[in-house]
Amino acid sequence: MKSLIIDHCKAGICVNSALRLVISRGVKPIKAIDDAVVVTAGEPLVYVNDEQYNVLEGVMPLINLSICTSTALAITKISTGLRPYVFSSDVKELGDYALIPVISGGGGFIDDAGLLKGNEPVPIIKHYTYQAKLSEESVLVIRFLGDSSGLIEEVNKVYAMGYAGNVIIETDALTVLRNRRALRRLAPAILGIAVRGFKDLCTLRVVDVSNAVNAYRCRQCWIDYVGAGQIKTCPRCGGRVIELIKDMDKLRIINPEALLIKAQGELMHSRLTRPIILPLSWFMK
Repeated sequence: MKSLIIDHCKAGICVNSALRLVISRGVKPIKAIDDAVVVTAGEPLVYVNDEQYNVLEGVMPLINLSICTSTALAITKISTGLRPYVFSSDVKELGDYALIPVISGGGGFIDDAGLLKGNEPVPIIKHYTYQAKLSEESVLVIRFLGDSSGLIEEVNKVYAMGYAGNVIIETDALTVLRNRRALRRLAPAILGIAVRGFKDLCTLRVVDVSNAVNAYRCRQCWIDYVGAGQIKTCPRCGGRVIELIKDMDKLRIINPEALLIKAQGELMHSRLTRPIILPLSWFMK
């Protein structure tokens, strides 16, 4: 049996957006974590039989791009509270499945590649500019290179000069994390953050395993219990746990609108720190 795992996660957490992509490419998982669910390094995303390995390996670059995209959007959303956006040219390799990581990360599109059809359940910006023109109806994009005081000054100048349109800040995901306080301060003045430079946020690996494990999360304690047993409540606080890894016959592949509602709930309960993983066997009688 093979397991696809998160090997490394620069931001501490990653957001899965691989399941629908994997299934669309002909991979038949045994167990899997659903899209929009927060995971961390070492945790499995899907389990497959050995004969499925070649199919899974063939789609790995797309899986990595998808998860890096949803992760960049989600950590921006969690850390600033602002709407994150991704340029459609950065995810065009995903084709129709570019929508899944954007939904999973709670984001929207800046459609610079004409990828979108216009009926997606997420915000789409088709007209934007990098220069403030008072008669221009496009969204103004301001690049942020790391000087937060300079960024606040630039945004203030734009509005002081009479610009009355929307502003989006363009930067990379790790710069967002380093400057989240300044960006939160700017929240009343900007529409959102366009995230770039995210394609190496996480790495994936396929490993051999003898058995598929179960995983349960206590959102209150931010602990994942992983192993062969089953639990319904957190051994630490007594609160209800959620099942992360499910048999495929228990996973319901919902439509994009329902996935969006699921993603919003997941992001609301998520933290920027890595969850602690504990062996489930410690708590089994």
